[in-house]
Order: sequence, then structure tokens, then C-alpha cells
Amino acid sequence: MSLAEADVFTSFHNFQLRTDVIVALQQGPGGKTNVVFKKFQARAIDRYDWDPAKHLTMPNPDYRVQAPWAIRPDLQRIAVFHTNAKRIERDGLAAPYDLETAAWDVTDRAVIAPAAIDRARRL
Repeated sequence: MSLAEADVFTSFHNFQLRTDVIVALQQGPGGKTNVVFKKFQARAIDRYDWDPAKHLTMPNPDYRVQAPWAIRPDLQRIAVFHTNAKRIERDGLAAPYDLETAAWDVTDRAVIAPAAIDRARRL
């Protein structure tokens, strides 16, 4: 993956998507209900903390590095265990924190286009 993709991958390994939606419903002809989105916004929410049972497999920056300080230069990819990050946190050099992005409008017509619901149809 590219450096930009790796940055996003490690930033949003797991996260929640919160949506705020307002819809208008109108009775339509033939037993149908028309649905129109008046507001559809989303935001990402995450807690940045380390789970000691997890790890990330990342590109190894020391791959093929011929220096005594290189870490596993024989491996193109290396596992970064969260237990190491927990040690840094325990020593007071890091701390978990919450993040919430600014809301954005959902504008994809495949998601927010007006629709009709047939109330007589049984699913």
C-alpha cells in the first residue's frame, strides 16, 4: 500500500460511523409512501487506544538495510504488536484519546435519492 493508504489504515483500523438523518414521509398513490431525505450527515468516531491482543502488519522500513541497528532487515513486512505501545503508554509517554471528525453531508444520489415504499409489500 502507498504511504497515504498506510496512514489511513493505521488511523482508522476500526472506527464507528455516526449518521444524523432527517426524512420526510408523504402518502403517495397506490398505497405507497414517498421518502425524501431532508438531512443526511455523517462523521467518524474513534477511540485511539491499544489492545494488547492485537497487532498491525506493516511495511518494514528496515527491509534490506545493512546497518547494525536495523530491525529484521530480512522481512519485507513486520508485525507491530500493540503490547509494545502499551509499554510506552504505561511509562507515561502516550495516552489513549477520543477523536470525532467534522460532519460531512452525504451527497451520493444512490444513497439519498427520493424513493417510494410499497406498504402493502411483505418482506
